[in-house]
Amino acid sequence: MEGAVRCHDGEGVFVNLRPRSGSSAGLTGIIAGAPVTLARETAPASATETLGAEDTVGRLLLAMAAIIVSARLLGSAVVRIGQPRVMGEVLAGILLGPTLLGLIWPAAQQSFFPADITPLLSAIAQVGLAFYLFLVGMEFDPRLLRGRVRQSAFISNASVALPFGLGMLAAVPLYTLLAPSGVRFAAFAVFVGVAMSITAFPVLARILGERRMLGRPVGALCLASRRSTT
Repeated sequence: MEGAVRCHDGEGVFVNLRPRSGSSAGLTGIIAGAPVTLARETAPASATETLGAEDTVGRLLLAMAAIIVSARLLGSAVVRIGQPRVMGEVLAGILLGPTLLGLIWPAAQQSFFPADITPLLSAIAQVGLAFYLFLVGMEFDPRLLRGRVRQSAFISNASVALPFGLGMLAAVPLYTLLAPSGVRFAAFAVFVGVAMSITAFPVLARILGERRMLGRPVGALCLASRRSTT
């Protein structure tokens, strides 16, 4: 390829390019009197590789099997030390994620949970969570809260205000250690306070269900107190 080329700024330059010898992935030659070598930029194989329908289903089933087996094993293990089964299931998710498995064995973590599978697992988890909370709502008896509305409101507000205040106090020594550069102290303190005061409502409901407390007044009061903190 040889000739004059006009650039965006209107200036014209002389171009003399030819394919690189022994390779079809680039050009070599002269542009505006200066020797240049142009290489064709290709995306990494991992970024362009997509799974077929059968492979996607197979990987999805494999990931679900790994999650179920790990959750059952760790759930049974923590029950033996007097902890709720759901704590072992949460621990299984931490161990299979980037916190542990992705840190010590990234290839295995990528093999079990490739990028194409993660959104599907998230969607299935959200559907399962919706069904579980529906079952919790069916077991919840609002008559158990009769005469306890003010008590529930006080517990709910206190359970947010106290941890939030303690979290903001904890942000004072943590700001110099953990805050990213450019983040103001007020924003960091609010973040720490919110992180300390929020509650995972499904985990709480699961613990009360395992302890057979959903049908008792204390269990109903606990659920009602946590509604506004989720």
